[in-house]
This record gives sequence, C-alpha cells and structure tokens, in this order.
Amino acid sequence: MVKVGIIGLGKWGKNHLRLLSKLPVHVVGIADVDGSKRQLAEEFDTNFFTDYKKLLPLVDAVSVVVPTNYHYQVVREALESGKHVLVEKPVTDDAEKTRELVGLASEKGLLLSVGYLYRFNPAVQKLKELVKTAGRLQYITARYVHSTNPPRKDSGAVLNLGIHMIDILNFVLEDRPKRVYCKLVNSVHPKREDSAMIMLDYGHFFASVEVSSCHPEKKRDMWVIAEKEKIYAD
Repeated sequence: MVKVGIIGLGKWGKNHLRLLSKLPVHVVGIADVDGSKRQLAEEFDTNFFTDYKKLLPLVDAVSVVVPTNYHYQVVREALESGKHVLVEKPVTDDAEKTRELVGLASEKGLLLSVGYLYRFNPAVQKLKELVKTAGRLQYITARYVHSTNPPRKDSGAVLNLGIHMIDILNFVLEDRPKRVYCKLVNSVHPKREDSAMIMLDYGHFFASVEVSSCHPEKKRDMWVIAEKEKIYAD
C-alpha cells in the first residue's frame, strides 16, 4: 500500500486528509507548524509532525497544501527526498522555479501533479466531449468571479482563480494559446490583483477569461461559440 503524508492542514489540507483517508492508501502522517492541528491526527488515527522534514522519510508521496509562497521550498525538498508530489495550484508563483521543479521531478523519475480538480468535474468532462463535434471554434468566454473577504494573502485573482479556467481550456481544447494578454486591477491589495481580464489568442479563435475576488456574484461558467454548436457550461 502506498504510504502518503500531508503537509499543511489549513482549509484545503483538511480536505486532502479527509479524502485520502477514504482511499486505499496509508496516511502515515500529517504535518503543520500549528501544534493545535494535532487533534486532526488523533481524529484520523495518524502521526503528527510540526516539522515536515521528519515526515518525508516515512512516506512514498506527499500532498503539499501550504501557502503558495512556501510551495517551492517544500516541493523541492520532497522531490530531492525521492517522493512523488501532489501540490495545490499554483506549483509556485514563479515560472522559472516551476520549470526547475518540473525538471527535477523528470530527472528523478517522480510524479509531480497539480491539484487542478475541475478537470474531473462532470460538466467539464462533458464540455470536452461536446467541443470535439462542435465544428470550427469562433470564440470562448469564461468567468470565475466571487468575493473573498478578507482577500487571500498568498496569491491574487490570476493564480487563485484564473489558473483554473486556463487549465480547463488547456484540458478541453488540447491546445495552447500562441499569445496571452492580461490586464490587472489592484483595488484592495497594493501587490496582488483582485480582478483581471485575460485574453488568450489561439490564432484562428480567442478565449477571454474574467476573474475577480471582489465580485458580488459567485459564478464559474463558460460559453464556447463554434460553427455548429453554442455550448454553455456552468
């Protein structure tokens, strides 16, 4: 049985623990700098560590669910220790560091996977199926908007919300844009955008992605306008 560990026990780390505990794997331990999270280890009958480095020698794979600014450090140490890694998105907040980690995983023959959970949403799976017979694509519009109060401290709207919509496009279209344009707005936090409009140019069609963490509605939807079909996914 695969031995796994979870590093980071915030909101999403708790979800990883809950779901991994239902799978045919052995959750060897969990790690968080907050010692009060020890109660989760007792609840799920596993070991608790305040230093994740002590967990690494005991497992085959880890879920990394720490704040974004710690991803690079934790993922790198896990890979260097020979562990497979599932990391919450984004891999890091720096493209070069992300490429470095991808290269390290490849060099060591390890899996480095990112938590793009919407690929497994039935609506996205159906959208991928329908697009294949929709004819020549004309344009796509997508939205991921809601209100986050207080705003996240570790990432802006693009890395928190937009990254999911772009991954859905990558998955559904099985294609990559030739050029990307983006306009950011910083209304709440001086260093992190709370809204953005992203334009992806695929050559013969385009996709626009609107993201915001200060929108009065909560919406995650997409229109695909094609020659034969007009498809809406919510």
